[in-house]
Amino acid sequence: SAAALVGVLVMIAPAAWRSRAPVGVAAVLAVVTLLNGAIFGHLVRCGPTLPVFFLVAFAIGMKCDRRRAAAGLALCAAAAIAEGLYDPQIGAQGLVFVLPVLAGFFAVGRLVRARTRTAQALRQQSAELRRQREQTAQLAVLADRARVSADLEATLHAQLGDIAAAAAAGLDSLGSGAGTGDADPA
Repeated sequence: SAAALVGVLVMIAPAAWRSRAPVGVAAVLAVVTLLNGAIFGHLVRCGPTLPVFFLVAFAIGMKCDRRRAAAGLALCAAAAIAEGLYDPQIGAQGLVFVLPVLAGFFAVGRLVRARTRTAQALRQQSAELRRQREQTAQLAVLADRARVSADLEATLHAQLGDIAAAAAAGLDSLGSGAGTGDADPA
């Protein structure tokens, strides 16, 4: 009936907010699934609802910390169990298949979360290493400049010392040869 169709659409509509509030969406799905089953009874609705449960379980695994993820998975499982009890295509025996698939989607979401966090950590480490490498290069340039400056200063001191010694020797020669008038040695 049209009312049942609207009921199923209302039941799956919260999936639009799965990225923002996946646990809240799982709670709404569980409540709406129970209400939908209580209002419309045994009705085939697994086609639109099971993929939504799987999608929300994936989003919960990917977006939530452990505590919230466990609560969200439990809510998704409750919604899937309620759907299995009210949907004649699934039934209790179909839950043996549906619940492991739901857990699989959740596990893939957790894996994506772990991989994303690892990739972020590696990007941060790469940025830190790049910054440290630039800092090390700057320090190496400064150390080279200091070494070259010290070498130049030592060379200049040695040359100035040689010039001062030659000047002193010349002055001594002039002083000792003042009576002779011989300025050539000076």
